Amino acid sequence: MPPPTNGTCATATVMATLPYTVTIDTTLASTTTEVNPTCVAAVDNAVWWTYTNANTVHELLDVEIATSYDAGISIWTGTCGSLTEVSCTQASFDVHQVLVTFPALPATVYWVLVSDTELGAGGTLTLTVNASIIAVPTLVSGVRFGDQDETVAAYRAADGVVTGRDASPLASIPRALDRRPSDGHILGFTGSVIDYSPSLGILATTGMSDPPPPYLWTPQWIRFDQLGQLYIGWSGSSPDMAHTVLQRLHPTTFAVLQTWTDFDAGILALAGGMSVSWGTFAPDGTKCYYGGSGGGGAIQNRVYVYDLVALTESVFATYGTWSSGTGHTVFVSSMATFTNGTVAVLWHHLTSGAIDSAVVVIYGTDGTVLDTIPLLEPIASNGYRGLVVTPDDATLWMINDWPFLDAYSVATGARTAHFTIAHPGVDLVYTEGPPPGGGGPGPGPGGEPPYVPPETETDQRYIRRLRRAPHVNAENTRLFVRKFELDLERGQGLATGQGSDPIVLLRLSRDGGQTWGEEIRMQAGALGAYTQRVLARRLGHARDTVFEVTVSDPIAWSLVGAWLDIEGGTS
Repeated sequence: MPPPTNGTCATATVMATLPYTVTIDTTLASTTTEVNPTCVAAVDNAVWWTYTNANTVHELLDVEIATSYDAGISIWTGTCGSLTEVSCTQASFDVHQVLVTFPALPATVYWVLVSDTELGAGGTLTLTVNASIIAVPTLVSGVRFGDQDETVAAYRAADGVVTGRDASPLASIPRALDRRPSDGHILGFTGSVIDYSPSLGILATTGMSDPPPPYLWTPQWIRFDQLGQLYIGWSGSSPDMAHTVLQRLHPTTFAVLQTWTDFDAGILALAGGMSVSWGTFAPDGTKCYYGGSGGGGAIQNRVYVYDLVALTESVFATYGTWSSGTGHTVFVSSMATFTNGTVAVLWHHLTSGAIDSAVVVIYGTDGTVLDTIPLLEPIASNGYRGLVVTPDDATLWMINDWPFLDAYSVATGARTAHFTIAHPGVDLVYTEGPPPGGGGPGPGPGGEPPYVPPETETDQRYIRRLRRAPHVNAENTRLFVRKFELDLERGQGLATGQGSDPIVLLRLSRDGGQTWGEEIRMQAGALGAYTQRVLARRLGHARDTVFEVTVSDPIAWSLVGAWLDIEGGTS
């Protein structure tokens, strides 16, 4: 038997595409020591592979080996003769299986070295490599670059660095922004609805007709509820009062589907008009919470809730006990909803017209105060705005006037980020996905080409993502698999077409990955089906089981982990 052809770095086998699987015999592999991995005592029977992340996005690589001998994996970057170690893992004694997971940067070459760690004689080696796109937490805001360049920009949540922006200046910064759940597009509201691609290139601008006179109408907010329904709010003014109209739009054509003209009738009756500048929605879209400024005194420091089904309005929460003429003013600067329906309200307190404090109050669905998070200085002339909650309900992000981007922990109330950024607008969007690469027709700020997501519904090119779990065994005794349940972000299906009923395919190998059974189809949940369970029962028994999950529908997949219900046998 000839030795493997990939026994040195220079002769490494190129993994052109992923997933990649190969089985070789390393008995006659190279004994040359080119590098010294930190996790092993010795390098013998070495074999090499190389992979280049040619994408413009980060990838998460799973590199797994199953061997007949004690082995280790080390990951390297650089060039042959000048390599830098990225990761190194050695199997425990007589456990002939190793898994290394690491992030692969765009346009970067990686080297994979597998070696015998006991100066043995090598043996059978199976290498499996899978990749998935890393979700990069990003915040998008309207922004001004230069004197007249009104646009939107994306900021990396890890450090506040600009990762992309639209290259087409606008007449004004979008006052309101939100993310369409079905495809990740960012929508801006300036009186027209601006549809940005995930890479922040303007795809379309749809003009909206103002509600009828006698009011002069100003666009205020644009929001999706957790069912994917889209709403916009207008504030209107006349010489003697203010008024608000709420509209529900088609999420992609932006046609007006429903209008609530009596939206703030109670406010008008109580206060003679309040400018409703911010709103948020219950997860099921049945209620709208809103607040703003105007009306004065005790009327101003209120948040209202409007039942979109019963068409009734009531006071949801109040802040402070000041009355008109005391010199104290309270107003709502922004609002957001948690996935369980609780509501976060960003309040500002003014004394004699100057902001002296800001606080986020978290309310239960009945208006009960659950928590209060005081916000830190500096509070500039316009205070905080653009409040958003991360999908895991763990962090609050907001703009602290010009020029800061702040994050606060929901659990502790501590500020966890405080980044100086370019001049932002008044609203903020949090998104997790491939980072925008510049947007628009030209290169991004770093000269990189615009990122074009390959999984959009329009171009019909879908990514096949495969994750294969480590071997499940117990000293060669039978294990009975009662249940497999996948942990993932549910309810992310598209409104129509491919991806409206996303499917997860499960396969089992009962002989350590040599052969595979038939695929089992599991539903991942249509749009808004957040309680969908993805599981399979009574999966039989084996001595060495490997689970494989594959997805390809064009939705925002987030595969977190899996749970197994296993019962041990006696033979």
